Amino acid sequence: MNSHFTVNTDPVPYLTLPSVFSVPNLVALKAKMATTIIPIIFAQYYIWPLAQFISFKYCPAPLRVLYTNAIAVFWNCFMCSRLAA
Repeated sequence: MNSHFTVNTDPVPYLTLPSVFSVPNLVALKAKMATTIIPIIFAQYYIWPLAQFISFKYCPAPLRVLYTNAIAVFWNCFMCSRLAA
C-alpha cells in the first residue's frame, strides 16, 4: 500500500522569490516575510497534515487524488488572497 505522509512545500519558493524582486530593500523584505510569508508557511502545517490524515483515513483510494486536488485549489486561493492583501 502506497501510504505516506507528505506536506506541501511548494509555497516556500512561490512566496519568497517574487518578494525578493518586488521589495525595494532588505528591511522591507524582512517585514514582508514576517507579516505575510511566515504565517502562510505556518498555516500550511495546520492544513496539509489534517488534509492528508483525512485523505488516508477516510477517502477511498481512487478518490484521494481528487480530494487532495480540491484541497489544493482552496489552498492556492488562500495563498493568493493573503499575498494580494
